[in-house]
Amino acid sequence: MRIQPSRRWQQFFIKVKMPHLSFHCLRVTYLNRLRRVFVPREAAMRLVNHASDLVHQIYQREKVEDVVRWRDAVHFPE
Repeated sequence: MRIQPSRRWQQFFIKVKMPHLSFHCLRVTYLNRLRRVFVPREAAMRLVNHASDLVHQIYQREKVEDVVRWRDAVHFPE
């Protein structure tokens, strides 16, 4: 029988009474924490075994605090 890591994580989360979480949640959290401490994209992709930029970008979830420094980057005429 083939081992299914995501299924095992699901069973674990159910056991610890957190069925709303998933392996995908862990990946999203980990990748975003790597980005927030400025780990290079190539290194982060390698750490989670992403083969393409497109797949890697899907996992990024910016918060307002992550992008606030660029809030005023574009100036509009008055």
